[in-house]
Order: sequence, then C-alpha cells, then structure tokens
Amino acid sequence: MPNGLYNNRYGFAISKKVGNSVVRHRIKRLFAEVLRKMQGEVLKGYDFVIVAKKNAVEMDYHQCRRDVIKTLKREGLMESSGKRKKAT
Repeated sequence: MPNGLYNNRYGFAISKKVGNSVVRHRIKRLFAEVLRKMQGEVLKGYDFVIVAKKNAVEMDYHQCRRDVIKTLKREGLMESSGKRKKAT
C-alpha cells in the first residue's frame, strides 16, 4: 500500500504454526536482511506486510531473495521493472 512517505516500512506476520520463537525470529531476520540489501531496487513510498508460510522454515538467503524479487516484480514495485507504479 502507498504510505505517502519517502521511505518504505515493513511488517512481518509469522504464525506460531511456523515454529517456535527462535525459528520465527530467524525468518524475520532473513526477510529483513534481504529487504535491507535491496533498498535501492524497491520503489519508495510503500508499506509492505510479509506473511511467512510454513515452508519458509526451509528457506535460505538466496531462495528468500528470489521469492521477494519475484513478488515485487509481479506487483511492479521494483525500480527495474517495466510497469512502474507511483506512490500516491
């Protein structure tokens, strides 16, 4: 969702069904690191909510990055994607 700001905000939703606190926090750190390293590639001015499913437990950094890029490109939120959306 557009947030009307000049930066992005990220929220993480990870159910207790995914794993214990240690596992859920590892997944959150994994997504946060991927998004941190991709700051320059993502359009600015949006709020994101990342919902982790059970199979996120098995993800490594590279798989997480591929999934995030795929999702952002599909939604037109990557700087390099052809169909740019503008935050309003």
